[in-house]
Amino acid sequence: MYYLQAVRQRLQDHRASLEKELAAKPAKQKAEVLRQRLDIVDYLLSHYVAWTERQIAQSDDAAWRFAQFDMFAFYIYPLARNAAATSYLEEDLRIVKEELQKLAAPMAKLQSEIEKQKQGADAAGARVEALQKQIEEAKKKAGDNPSDEQKAVITKLEEELAAAAKQQTEATAAMKKASTELQGLQVQHKAAEGRRQLIEGGSDSPVPSLKSLVEVDNSGPHVKVHGGLNEHFPWLKLPIHIPSGNMWASTYFLLTGFHAMHVAVGLLVFIIVLLTGPLNRSRANVVENIGLYWHFVDLVWIFLFPLLYLF
Repeated sequence: MYYLQAVRQRLQDHRASLEKELAAKPAKQKAEVLRQRLDIVDYLLSHYVAWTERQIAQSDDAAWRFAQFDMFAFYIYPLARNAAATSYLEEDLRIVKEELQKLAAPMAKLQSEIEKQKQGADAAGARVEALQKQIEEAKKKAGDNPSDEQKAVITKLEEELAAAAKQQTEATAAMKKASTELQGLQVQHKAAEGRRQLIEGGSDSPVPSLKSLVEVDNSGPHVKVHGGLNEHFPWLKLPIHIPSGNMWASTYFLLTGFHAMHVAVGLLVFIIVLLTGPLNRSRANVVENIGLYWHFVDLVWIFLFPLLYLF
């Protein structure tokens, strides 16, 4: 998750920087480039980072969580050892399409329910207005001393008005409830559709499809890959995932520490010998042993330098 957070932070920094530059009202051509980059950043935050975070957080399958992480890192900076991420992408696309299909039916049902309740609310509203006018006319006609028959008519109209108003309120409440549910499903649908377009490509996607972003060459004895977001958009400079990076860094500092300790011991022995007396024949064995020890330190460095510091 630290890697996901690092990528999210990098994209958020890009967004803040781009918004700041746009606020300065640059030239038209530069402003267009900045807006395009801002669209790319927002799209990646919504349909690349947030989608992966949600999949990892919601999935109970540990293998699929690792697959999501590998796929996320692979399409930023592809490594041959993680070329299996292309197959994970096909599985991810299948899941996205299934989610879109599952959302289609309830969205259509809610849309139909909203239309139905709206018609009911409109009809009840029209009925309320008509009854209010009838009541006003009946009261006006009855005057200050209405007859029993007129009172009965007015009472009946008022009862019908109350029933129509209740029907209008209930229909409006049902319509609002269905609209709220539909908005929730529309958010899910937008996220899934955005992910589908990110994988397959689409007119609403400001970035190339993930399928075309990385090329995998299996023709030779070794798998070769090239492409990725960092190569296609060099200005992004997204963090890359180094496999077993923590182990490498720990080994780096451990061996460097051991080497530093041996160097410190060697220097200390040199100083002690130089300060405790003349370097004559009687101390030849001591000097020779110190020299051999220092050669040992050199040999350690010969291995450490190319192993850790050059590669």
